[in-house]
This record gives sequence, structure tokens and C-alpha cells, in this order.
Amino acid sequence: MDVTSLNILRRLDLSWSDKVAYLAYTLSQVEGPALPPIRHLFVKGLYVREILMPADMYLIGRVHKEGHVLELVYGALEIFTEKGVTLHKAPDGFKSTPGFQMVLHTLTPCLGRTTHPNPDECRDINVLENRIAEPSAPVLARGKQLTQELLK
Repeated sequence: MDVTSLNILRRLDLSWSDKVAYLAYTLSQVEGPALPPIRHLFVKGLYVREILMPADMYLIGRVHKEGHVLELVYGALEIFTEKGVTLHKAPDGFKSTPGFQMVLHTLTPCLGRTTHPNPDECRDINVLENRIAEPSAPVLARGKQLTQELLK
């Protein structure tokens, strides 16, 4: 991520959702390595998403509809939220709240895991992802609009 993009996180005149939209759109326009694959695990009544991330990776999460458990199995990373930046070193974990959205930056290789309720034992990943998080298209559209406004 370039310095201009990181400086957006420090802008006081933009809301958190606008900052994230700008960053999401900016990152979507940069060619680079594909996102690491997500491993999907199912435990009775739960859907677990696991991702192995390389060092120095930026990842923007979608807005979550419900709270969920986040676990850092190994590694170290920074999490940027509307409340500021926090450093996390494994083993670490916390429970998010509805509306939670973050930008994370891996400082080392990391293994992260999120756990979500799955009372009907659904195995359709698209259905599960749509239950968990808001769609990304409106965020990217807002980011594109902001990019055009900020570059005027």
C-alpha cells in the first residue's frame, strides 16, 4: 500500500467507512499477488474460515452483519479500526460486534481464523459469506467516487 493510501487513514475529515472504501478501491486497482485461499471448516453448528497470510500484506474486511470470534493463531499484525491501531501477537483473539470492519497489516506470516454460527449446517460458501458480511460492491463504488473527488 502506498503512502498516500496510508495517509487516508489519518484524515480527520473522512468517516471510517469512507477511509475503508477508498483503500478497498485503491487496493482493487493494484495488480499483485492474489489473496491467499481461505480454508473453510465446519464444526457442529459453526462455520470457520482460516487464512494463511504472508508478511506485509494488507487485507480489508467486509462489514460484518453479526459479531464473531477472531483468532490469531500465529504471527503478528496491526489492526486498523475506527478506534485506532492495535498490535496483535499470537496467540490472540477477540469477539467483534455487528458492523465491525477492519484493515489489517501483517507484520509476519500469520494464520487467522474467524468462527461464525452455522445452526443449519449450511455448506454453501456463497450463502454463508452473504449471511456473514455485507456485499463489497457498494464499498468499492464509494471508493471509486472518493478517489475521483480526492484527485480533483
